[in-house]
Amino acid sequence: MLIIGGGAVGTSTAYHLARLGCKGITLVERGSLASGASGKGSAIVNVGVWHASKPLVKMLVESIDVYNNFSNRIGGNSGFVQSGWIGLSGHDREAQIRRISEIERSLGADTRILSLDEVNLLVPGLFTDDLQVAVYESRSGYADTLETTTSFADQAAKLGARILTETEVSKIRVENGRAIGVDTNKGHIDARKVVNAANVWAPKLLHDIGVEVPITPVRKQVCTFKLPKQYGRIQRAIDDFVGDLYMRPEGDYTLAGEIETPGTPTDLQNFPAGFDNDIALRLARKLRHRYPAMASAINRGGYSGPYDVSPDGHPILDAAPGIKELYIALGFSGHGFRFSPATGRLMAEFIMNGKTEGIDIKEFRLSRFNEGKLIQPLA
Repeated sequence: MLIIGGGAVGTSTAYHLARLGCKGITLVERGSLASGASGKGSAIVNVGVWHASKPLVKMLVESIDVYNNFSNRIGGNSGFVQSGWIGLSGHDREAQIRRISEIERSLGADTRILSLDEVNLLVPGLFTDDLQVAVYESRSGYADTLETTTSFADQAAKLGARILTETEVSKIRVENGRAIGVDTNKGHIDARKVVNAANVWAPKLLHDIGVEVPITPVRKQVCTFKLPKQYGRIQRAIDDFVGDLYMRPEGDYTLAGEIETPGTPTDLQNFPAGFDNDIALRLARKLRHRYPAMASAINRGGYSGPYDVSPDGHPILDAAPGIKELYIALGFSGHGFRFSPATGRLMAEFIMNGKTEGIDIKEFRLSRFNEGKLIQPLA
């Protein structure tokens, strides 16, 4: 078994395969663990994906439970902070949020509607005059991408997996219609099965062997801001749908990014890893509006991350068409980290048993795009 990609999805898949008794697992990563998309995200762990389907919500509920009990469920440390998560909205989304919140509760999510008075108690200092409704998840929060990814890999290694970093795959080897291994910068590696979980680097590897996936690599940016200590700091993870803004604590800083503004299609060969000044200024304006004390904050830098965006913004979890023993786990569109505990379990079960327990992954098939059956949100 060979897994391409040392991010949260790849390492979680390696761990869960090993836990199911799979032998001879090798995971290869082109850089260091979590050095790609996993290490460049916000790492917010919540259910509040408004365009999610029932299987996706179930995956998030499972993943949040794992993050809350990571040392017992997986081993090691995820750096998870149960800060709680709040979603803020105006009149335009009130009915939708109330309806979706009810459905999510029926699927096991810890979510409830808040009054604006309750919001002010949970996050003193927010500007709420343009808000109408809020939703709260007390068990949600944020994690550490490097600690999580490393812990998945370490636990997989304890169960016999081999983890190879600085090992870049140049080609998936196919013989008689079957994946038989990969070529890397360090030589050939043979395998009976191959899993491509290489995020934005996955499509080219698939294209080169005749498998097309509709993935667009885009660049998304986040910035950090620091307030003087006398002004306090944000204690919760917050999605502001009125201002198209998310924020969460990052040590003594506040990390911020945009929720719905699309990323910029990017060239992976010339990917700018930093952040743009105009984005930092735009985020600063949005932060000052929602949290007026941020007028005294200064920008402390930022970074960019690559998103593997699919046409419906949701993952592809499937066997590759036309090539036996080749599997794909990509297209998370910026949400892969929060899903990774459940994704790893489901991919491992699918590969080992041909079926999954508790959550049907049929809707994540690659063929849905050609069938015109994109994943439909709850409401």
